[in-house]
Amino acid sequence: MAAGPEPGWPKLAGFREHIGEFDGDSKNYRPWRNQLENAFVVYRIKELMTYGRFSGNYATGYTRQLETLASTGQAAAPHCRWSTEFIMRVLAIVRTKLKGTALEIFDSEIGTINCYWRSNINGDQDIIATLKDTNDYPTNLNHQYNGAFHATATTEGERCTPHITAATVQKGFREVFDNAFLVNAIQQTAALILQKD
Repeated sequence: MAAGPEPGWPKLAGFREHIGEFDGDSKNYRPWRNQLENAFVVYRIKELMTYGRFSGNYATGYTRQLETLASTGQAAAPHCRWSTEFIMRVLAIVRTKLKGTALEIFDSEIGTINCYWRSNINGDQDIIATLKDTNDYPTNLNHQYNGAFHATATTEGERCTPHITAATVQKGFREVFDNAFLVNAIQQTAALILQKD
């Protein structure tokens, strides 16, 4: 017997109301991002916003699984899905809250974004050093997903847009928007001086 049905993703009714609009003004970005990530906690979807392959459901919780694991249809194996499939639903809702420059950046980058947080940066100080903000970033995760995919993982990955394959490069919404809208104190001071001139 296979271990239950495919993972059931959480329902997102009301999620839209938990986040405000963001128009690309850098001084408003961090509060907006914090509000968005708090909504992940409220809706119990935070772990699913990280790149990965999961089994389980909303009621019992989710378990990260390997890309080499035989899943759906295999005897005594958990049924799995890639979280990218769910993340794209969440980001479609987030898009409705974006205006101006923020919406332009989202639309230009969404074709290659496949997660909110990457799962492959733990212990890699070179990568961590490139992050503009590690606050509440799950840097304790470490999974490259670079092994030989089991056929079931490949089939699951084909359901996602963008597709998940063994060659997929993880690209997170958090980093894209942090890079675009987080400015350091020196940049903020310079911007204020320019506004006064």
